[in-house]
Amino acid sequence: MEKTSRQANQEKWFTLIEEYLSKGISQQSYCQEAGLKKATFSYWLKKHRLLTSKKGDISESGFIPFCPVETPSFGEEITLRIGAVELSMPACQNLDSLIPLIKALA
Repeated sequence: MEKTSRQANQEKWFTLIEEYLSKGISQQSYCQEAGLKKATFSYWLKKHRLLTSKKGDISESGFIPFCPVETPSFGEEITLRIGAVELSMPACQNLDSLIPLIKALA
């Protein structure tokens, strides 16, 4: 069966997204390097994440379930900063619960 132009376009963008993810550089840098419009790239990156995320990591609404533990009395905490987003949580937080959050923010 022959691929439609929509399928071919999606494959092209998903290949670019995989290349971007393997490089570990910013979206801005990758787009400049590859000659892509950042808005278009961001659109396809979001589509890629929604289609490749594990069920339950990101809901259709775009929200990521995150249940912080109670703050310990000694007050140690972890602060995660990505761009203008800052998230502080107790140091005893289950770090596995942060993986989908970090992926979504990256």
